[in-house]
Amino acid sequence: MLRIAVILGVLAVVSAAAGIFLAESAVHVYRSLRWLPPRDVPEGVARAAGASLRDAEIRVDGVPLRAWVYVPGSGNKGAVLMLQGLGASRQHLIGHAGMLVKHGYTVITPDNRGHGESGGGLFTYGLRETADVRAWLNYAREDLKADRLFALGESMGAAILLQTLAVDQRIRAAVAEAPFARFEDIARARTGERLGIPIHWPVVESAFLYTRLRYGVDLKLADPLAVSPRLSVPVLLIHSPADANIPVSHSRRLRESNPRWFELWEPAGIEHTQTAAQIPREFERRVLEHFEKASK
Repeated sequence: MLRIAVILGVLAVVSAAAGIFLAESAVHVYRSLRWLPPRDVPEGVARAAGASLRDAEIRVDGVPLRAWVYVPGSGNKGAVLMLQGLGASRQHLIGHAGMLVKHGYTVITPDNRGHGESGGGLFTYGLRETADVRAWLNYAREDLKADRLFALGESMGAAILLQTLAVDQRIRAAVAEAPFARFEDIARARTGERLGIPIHWPVVESAFLYTRLRYGVDLKLADPLAVSPRLSVPVLLIHSPADANIPVSHSRRLRESNPRWFELWEPAGIEHTQTAAQIPREFERRVLEHFEKASK
């Protein structure tokens, strides 16, 4: 009995320690990942599309959030807000921005809080970032005078976007590539892959408990699937069955939760969030058709 008690005690300590490490890794982006390319890179993309580039900054709860804004030389089809994935920055969406601005859309590519040049050390997978997205929509309306708003998100950015759509109906149409349906599900799956079953369960629970106690954030509430039935905005989900990062089952569950407003495109053989890179013409065609249909 004593031996069992000792083993259980050791497992509890190890689980708690691993949970704390997991939690801190989840809510903080490594500083080494927070970099941007030289400014002449996005400026070159803008020039090639006959557009101009400007800097933008807003503040939410005192946190500075920064973005690039691509302004078309002609045409005014509305503004598209783009949200990148975890550990990425606005530089990862330069190609997407060039694609849309050449077709007359103003494009806003912010760094999410805790990413790139934006402030805020804590990242919460949509719990706080929803307010940031709504602030950028205010900026698009008030500063850019955009009367039609659209959005595109990738991976974690797509999940944040879906959570925002449940509380802000100003977006006419959205594109969400490879979102997670529930953060808890993807956290358990990834931890299980790394640690194995059954020891991953107490580690994940320890991580969730730690974030609640340490930061007052319940990451189990980062749950696009829970709010998706309330959405009344046309959403194009893009998710390849070949995605090894976030399984396509996440988007399938989202589609099933609200088939009236969600459309799911499953391109074959595409790596995580690489549809635009691997089949750019088809990606461009489908995204533009989705936005243009909502503009009529």
